[in-house]
Amino acid sequence: MKQLIACLVVGLLLGSSVTLYVDSRAYDRLKAHSDSVSTSANALALEAHRYADSMEAKVAKLAAMKRRVITQVIVDTLQAMEAESILVASKTAQDSIVSLKSEIVSLKSANGGLWDALAIANAQVAAEKQRGDSLLGKVDELNASVQDLTQRIAKLRGAPKWLKISTEVVKDVGLVWVGSQLAKR
Repeated sequence: MKQLIACLVVGLLLGSSVTLYVDSRAYDRLKAHSDSVSTSANALALEAHRYADSMEAKVAKLAAMKRRVITQVIVDTLQAMEAESILVASKTAQDSIVSLKSEIVSLKSANGGLWDALAIANAQVAAEKQRGDSLLGKVDELNASVQDLTQRIAKLRGAPKWLKISTEVVKDVGLVWVGSQLAKR
């Protein structure tokens, strides 16, 4: 009976020390993986912000180009209006009036097309900016989640050091006692 109890005690001690050892190693692996994921998430967020900044620079460049186009459209509009007023005031020959009328219609059509293209470009730029802002927001949310998880993992602690040492001492004492009991036989 004493031998059975001794074997149970030794088994219990060995099992608890192995469990503490495995838990400690698992915790260390989890912490290392968490740190790695956190670093990767930070790098990804940084790259996303760099990309967003480059897209903002491209949008600014497109906006400058758009301003030049708007200026040209305004000039064309003014020229068409001037041509139309000249036509109204004109007392020239009939063929030149017909020619001027067709030129005015052509200018108005081209001008309308430019305004339509400008409206489409504005809508596309706004949609892409909104999409970029949305994606950047999602990257920031995911990065915040990863950082939160990393902090929560960092707050986890393995078994206290005193418990590990105590288990080792009890295990060693138990093994010595069992060895001495077996040696008496």
